[in-house]
Amino acid sequence: MAHDVFISYSSADQPAALAVLHGLEAAGVRCWMAPRDIGAGAIWASAIMDGINGSRVMVVVFSASANRSPHVLNEVDAAVRKGAIIVPIRIENIMPDGAMEFHLRTRHWLDALTPDLESHTGQLAAQIKMLLAGPQLPFTPTPPPRPMPLDLPPRRTTTPPPVRAATPRDWRRYRWVALAVVVGAAAFAIWSTGERSVGDVAFVIRESSGSGGNQSSLNVTTGTLRFFEGGDSPPALGDRDYRTGFSSATTRKIYPEIKLLNEAPGRTVNVPISCQIFGPGGSVSGAVTINGAIEPTWKESYSTHGYGDASGGKWSRGHYRTECSYGNTLINRGWFDVVDSTVPGGRVATRPGSPPPVAPPPPPAANVAYAATEPLRSLNGWISAVKFFESGSVWPAPADRRYTRSFSAQTARYINVEVTLRHDAPGRLVTAMIYCRYFRDRTNFISREDLSYTIQPDWRSTFSAAGWGSLNAGTWRAGTYFISCNDGQKTLSESTFEVF
Repeated sequence: MAHDVFISYSSADQPAALAVLHGLEAAGVRCWMAPRDIGAGAIWASAIMDGINGSRVMVVVFSASANRSPHVLNEVDAAVRKGAIIVPIRIENIMPDGAMEFHLRTRHWLDALTPDLESHTGQLAAQIKMLLAGPQLPFTPTPPPRPMPLDLPPRRTTTPPPVRAATPRDWRRYRWVALAVVVGAAAFAIWSTGERSVGDVAFVIRESSGSGGNQSSLNVTTGTLRFFEGGDSPPALGDRDYRTGFSSATTRKIYPEIKLLNEAPGRTVNVPISCQIFGPGGSVSGAVTINGAIEPTWKESYSTHGYGDASGGKWSRGHYRTECSYGNTLINRGWFDVVDSTVPGGRVATRPGSPPPVAPPPPPAANVAYAATEPLRSLNGWISAVKFFESGSVWPAPADRRYTRSFSAQTARYINVEVTLRHDAPGRLVTAMIYCRYFRDRTNFISREDLSYTIQPDWRSTFSAAGWGSLNAGTWRAGTYFISCNDGQKTLSESTFEVF
């Protein structure tokens, strides 16, 4: 038997189904899942039946979409006729009805309604292993409704007409058409594989109180997809360190964060979002389900769920893409990199030919030790200048930075803040930190960026920079942005810049 388990799911639930697949196979359970296990050129329906017949257990990823899917119903019906064990795993709080209820109402359910789908797949794997350890019952395929007649006449065949060989004139006649097709295919390949972020997507959350009950809807718009690192639980919103570069040696779980903008709904609205993570080469690395919730008075909300290992160091190096969907609607797409090391601000230079990062301050003398980070008041320090500049993944050298307070929403990638300190000469090597928070319209918190200062004994002025944004242009929304910087004890400066 090539497989133990057949995974049946609706295409709208593919991220959750992939999470189930990875969880089961990580536990040593052999799975069959379309389209992964359908060979090139195979007949889809025939391959599905082969997959069902070759498996002892069918796992049904059950949701409202699966409840309405004729394909899932056909697969369940085939598994019932074959005599396979059916285990539904419910990812939405609904019950089957109609023909699906007829097949599933007496089955033992596994509920996976909380965000930690990975732990639920562990329970599912343990249950399936118990089932597979039991006796393997023989089964007899259901016979066809009537026997195949034995006296059918042989199938009539026809001889195809001869194919005329192409002449040089034919090739000259169609060479421009062929060239246009090749160029068009190449252009489409470049366009389709380009890194295009998805955000600022408007969609409608539809709710129903039950079959035939009252329906309500809420218009929602997404913000930019952001990423941060954490353990089993994400850090508080104000403490999240957003970045697009992560260290392969220390990173634990990487959390995609979904931002939703809407009118206050006047009720609690649940938003199930599926995120699929594609690893290097475009292969599926994993999936998470984000069960977001919008409270009655909220006009802005942030929902997240992490993927990875809380012990750290398990991520493979490479370029990762994340796509998040509400039902069949793609609402966010973004990228992050996992590498051996990062450049200042957590951004990673992974593109061939990228310029080197800005060199750090010179190291201290051999007989001078680094002092602990200390407040600026011990140096009689203050902020003397705040400047802004745009960049890609690597900052330009200070002499090449173009400072401005106005940026284009169509072209801006990272918008960096450069903060200059004036202070007394410390007479020793000192390290200090400045914490700058980005806000839109002074109220909507976006990110906190930490600026590190290494101050040499005789220095009286020191500058550092940090920034927030994306490698892909077009992710900034037009508006006024507010930057507030502090030393951990008091606010030292407040500045603004515009995105138009």
